[in-house]
Amino acid sequence: MQIKKTIKCPVCGMNYIEGAYSDCPKCSGVKIGYTRELINLEEDKGKKDLEDVVCGWLICTKGAFKGGYFKLTNSKNRIGGGEDNSVVLDFDEDIDKMTSCLVVFDDLLNCFWAMNGCGKNCIKINNDLLISPLKIKTGDILKIGNTELTFIPLFNENFKWENFK
Repeated sequence: MQIKKTIKCPVCGMNYIEGAYSDCPKCSGVKIGYTRELINLEEDKGKKDLEDVVCGWLICTKGAFKGGYFKLTNSKNRIGGGEDNSVVLDFDEDIDKMTSCLVVFDDLLNCFWAMNGCGKNCIKINNDLLISPLKIKTGDILKIGNTELTFIPLFNENFKWENFK
């Protein structure tokens, strides 16, 4: 099975499947070959805070995007069907366009939390209804609509971005 990768358009921020379009389907701003953001380490010297660094992934294990993945950053990762979300699940007709769920990285505790958004969808974590913020761990399954996403964090007790300053 070939894994489908998503690309985030640097012009409008829309996530879309690599190879599905030659240009961003929303703004046609940048060709696929040029959408990957490169980090210039010289420009980043002296910055204290790491912004939008990868902290984990959601792997689609059930649904129309099965085998694809979404990266999670050290910010509020909004999950929903609309293009204004950081994780766009527009392939699932049962998912509201509003933000259904938030997955947030807590840099002090070095962990992730899942919480309800303002969308109409009910969120389940490991088949339990998400009612209040919940600390999520490796392998937890988030179910939204007909889609299941398996959570894979980069961080653990041995790996922290602070160790790489």
